[in-house]
Amino acid sequence: MDQSFAETVDLQIKNNNGKFVFSYPNLQYSGGISAGLVIGLYKLIVPVTHESLNWHVRIFSMLIYLVSGFALIFRFVKYDPARLIAILLLATSGFQFIQPSSELIAGTSLSLFVLCASLGWPPLITSLFLAIFALSKVEFAVAAVAMALFWAWRDRSLVCGRERQMPWVTLAFFGWTALFLLPAFVLAGANPFSTDRSFLTISNTYIEFFQSHQFITLSPSKIMSGPDLFAAKFPMAKSALQFIINYPKYYIDYLGVSSARSFYNTVVALKLLIVSGTFVLFGWKNLGGLKPYMVLLIMALAFTLLPAWLVVHVRERYYAKLFPLIVALITAGSIEIAKKNAMAQRILLWSSLGTIAMQLSLFNRMVESSHFL
Repeated sequence: MDQSFAETVDLQIKNNNGKFVFSYPNLQYSGGISAGLVIGLYKLIVPVTHESLNWHVRIFSMLIYLVSGFALIFRFVKYDPARLIAILLLATSGFQFIQPSSELIAGTSLSLFVLCASLGWPPLITSLFLAIFALSKVEFAVAAVAMALFWAWRDRSLVCGRERQMPWVTLAFFGWTALFLLPAFVLAGANPFSTDRSFLTISNTYIEFFQSHQFITLSPSKIMSGPDLFAAKFPMAKSALQFIINYPKYYIDYLGVSSARSFYNTVVALKLLIVSGTFVLFGWKNLGGLKPYMVLLIMALAFTLLPAWLVVHVRERYYAKLFPLIVALITAGSIEIAKKNAMAQRILLWSSLGTIAMQLSLFNRMVESSHFL
């Protein structure tokens, strides 16, 4: 399971028959490099037993996720009643219980990056959080690079009565990323990009998608042997790319089901916030200083969810890492637009209250099904 990184990560330096051995996380493994390092350091500091380990990891991840999310809300939302609504939206979402905990660690790092960027913190600190987000999963790296390049453009084009500044946040981001990737090449003796999970994902998901539409349902053991069944049906597909090229008709069918499930899961994850979020986008010209951070959110949404849509489908839990930023910016954006259009505040109020009510009714489901959403 994806939560297995909590058990397998081990940053202790060991002596094995006279040779020192050091294990370093792989970007393609469960948890990526970032969650592996964070939880590995936690295990070095806090004594845990095998039985209590997962609870430690989940509670720790939940706390940093909520604290960083609340800090983001207090930074962007200046109106106290709206702050309370935003805090309730985040607290009742149930996303803090999601497994794998790597999603929460990624969400924490993204929230802290945006928070530090908005506060003008030193580039070394701000860029560190973006690098942690980039190395949480291999597909997050694309989103992080896009955000780093956008921030470089913003820094160079921002003139405040002084010379244009160097894009130090962006430069430091690439430095941190290289620094964290280096041990995967040198110390671990492995290519952090060596494992291709996309073909395993697409073959298993293809069986999952279409077996439920058959008159004879496959047994769980058959579903688990997805690659073998997939290979028998599509012999010219040895990778996800070969499947797309050699069997375009079947891939379009696959993409159609993925789109339907992704849309359904998006509605379930965001609920009525979709309404207020859409209104905020239509009121873009009135967002003022929130625009750069809204661009960061849009980039994070596009570049983290698009790969999932193309290869598997957008699961409900994929929004966990983005939800604090979504809540903070939609709430702040609605308050900003309300200065020109009072309807924005009413839409925010009723969509938020409706979302909170729906989240409370589904709260037990989020707790009980945290690994399967």
